[in-house]
Parts: sequence; C-alpha cells; structure tokens
Amino acid sequence: MKRIFTNFDTHTGFTLIEFIVIMMIFAVMVGVALFNFNGFRSAVTLDNLAHDIGISIRQIQSSAGSALSSQNGGATDEIPRGIYFRDDGNGAFKKEFTLFEDTSGDGIYTEGFDKEIDIIKIQTADYISEITYKIEVDEPLPILPSDGLGITFKRYKTDAMFSTINGPLDASELKIKIASPSSDGIGRTRTITVSRIGQVSIQ
Repeated sequence: MKRIFTNFDTHTGFTLIEFIVIMMIFAVMVGVALFNFNGFRSAVTLDNLAHDIGISIRQIQSSAGSALSSQNGGATDEIPRGIYFRDDGNGAFKKEFTLFEDTSGDGIYTEGFDKEIDIIKIQTADYISEITYKIEVDEPLPILPSDGLGITFKRYKTDAMFSTINGPLDASELKIKIASPSSDGIGRTRTITVSRIGQVSIQ
C-alpha cells in the first residue's frame, strides 16, 4: 500500500504589510468614531444649556411678583423678578446668569441691594457669544457685555422688560446666542429668543 504525503506550504499569521493595513483601517475607524462622539457631545451640551436658559426665563416669568414687600406703613407692593447676564471683565459675557428679585425696579441686578434667588453657572466649555436686540423691523443691535442685560417680569403680566445699565430697551425681541468651542471645525450655536410679549423660543 502506497502512502502519499502532501506538503502544504501555508502561513499561519499576518505578514507585516497586512498588519500595517489592518492597523491603519482600525485607526481610521477610531478617528471617525471619536470625531462623531465629540460632535454629538458638543451638540448635547449646547442644547442642554439653551434649554437651561430658556427654562430659567420661564420660571422667573411664572414666579414674577410672587414676592411681596410691605412698605409705606403696611402698603403691599409687588417685586418684579428677573434674569441678568453680566460682563466677565474681559469684554465677554460671564459664564453664569443671575436670577433675582428686582427690588430697585431698574431691571438690572444690583449686588447687595436686589435679592439674589440663584446664580446658575455654565459648567461646560459652552459660552454666551452675543446678545442682540431688535426694534420692530430694524436690524439687530448688539448689547455690549459691559452694559449687561436684564430681563424682568411683573406680576399678572407675561410681558418682558429689557434693560441695560444705560436704561430700559424699547425692543420688540431679544436674542441670546450661545456657542461651543469648535474642536471639530463645526461652529455650533443655539439662540434663545425672548419677545416683548414674553414668548420664549429656542433655535
């Protein structure tokens, strides 16, 4: 009986070229995944900040005037409530906003005089990039961070009152634009719009 032997010349591993190609494909896949994840995370944090600001304005609006003060021998006066965006001292808006009772009635939070309800700090890298206001059909005008911005509401009224340190703003609407740092080349922004009649929307 004749036995036949077959010599199989097979490779049991990767060649160096195959290994390099696989590693390159893996690196590309990881890069794409990280790019998409960073973009997704940036969009989520920006959306969350926009909704936090919108909800804070709504809460102040719904609670406006619920604080009453007894003055002038027992007469009861309402105290408007508001939200204030201030300068960070470096030509930009501070990464926080203040909810307050407008004791002074000027629409702007005065530390040590108006009652502070809460200070909400922006914990992410997102920031308030600009605030503009519009007078009827005119082009939007910027509000300088050094002027600050106050939005206040009175009891039983939904109308919004806008003010800076220079005085009241007779504006039809106001836009608060927030942005995230561009780590992936995509400039992401959201805008919170507050109308004179008190409507709040997010784009």
